[in-house]
Amino acid sequence: MIGILGSGFGLYGYLPAFIDGCHKRVILPERYFTRFKEREELKQFDNKIEWAKNEIELLKYASGVVLALSPIKQSEFIPKCLIQRNIKFILLEKPLAVNPSISEKFLNNLIQSKKKFRLSYIFRYTPWGKKLLADINTFNKSGIIKINWKFTAHHFRNNLYNWKRFHSMGGGPIRFYGIHLIALLSEMGYSNILISRTFGESPDEIQRWTAIFEGKNLPNCEILIDTKSKFNEFSIRHTLECENTTHTYLEDPFSIDDNLFTSNKMDQRINLLIQHYYSLWDSNDNDFNWYSNTNLLWSKVEMCTKFF
Repeated sequence: MIGILGSGFGLYGYLPAFIDGCHKRVILPERYFTRFKEREELKQFDNKIEWAKNEIELLKYASGVVLALSPIKQSEFIPKCLIQRNIKFILLEKPLAVNPSISEKFLNNLIQSKKKFRLSYIFRYTPWGKKLLADINTFNKSGIIKINWKFTAHHFRNNLYNWKRFHSMGGGPIRFYGIHLIALLSEMGYSNILISRTFGESPDEIQRWTAIFEGKNLPNCEILIDTKSKFNEFSIRHTLECENTTHTYLEDPFSIDDNLFTSNKMDQRINLLIQHYYSLWDSNDNDFNWYSNTNLLWSKVEMCTKFF
């Protein structure tokens, strides 16, 4: 039985992924019951959920746990999960903690626990992410990759002052959104940052981030993340060895044409979460150096960043 902690994406993302996509039973804390009932698209799963009195009771009965929590809350629950012998695997949200140094500390604790775990860097499961990982060595080394991600973040659209708005709490264009790209670039072999600039109301309330990454025998990668854009765009431009420039354009990075869940008003990331779960059992997918290298590259970004 898989326990889910987190009444937001935990409910509308992970819950249908496990029940409908992985055919697993789920256990939730009783205090999530009202939030669960408020979501019409989740009513079909009503008879496939067990309810625990609280989070601590849930940890005692679950064989696996999802921590879909804020970075501060996630840091609180990681040690509690690690001491439970019945818990065999943990799926954790990103960022792992509010900053790269604390994230590395918890990463080492997870590795030492010998439990199976995954961090939710799910760009690697998208069609365009898989293609980038597969084709990166065919790119023109003297060329450049340009990745633009423009959208209006939920907290700006609804004028919310939650943790996702503030850099110091693990939110914002670098720590909450950009960590997706930092992780993917790290997996591709990028290891250094040349330029990193942020723009917004203050260094803690960032709206836009631009950066240029470099890696050995790789073309430089220039990224732009604008979380207060007037329109949505996710685009990738790069040059192959034959000098042909290709252009990928999507409304957002999670757009998937063959997603079976979107017709039922489900979150379009569910298919990616299903792949994410099954990677736990892939013996060829246990390279924790990639996670550590992500923290290292993230740390370099933080040190290099200048606010304008």
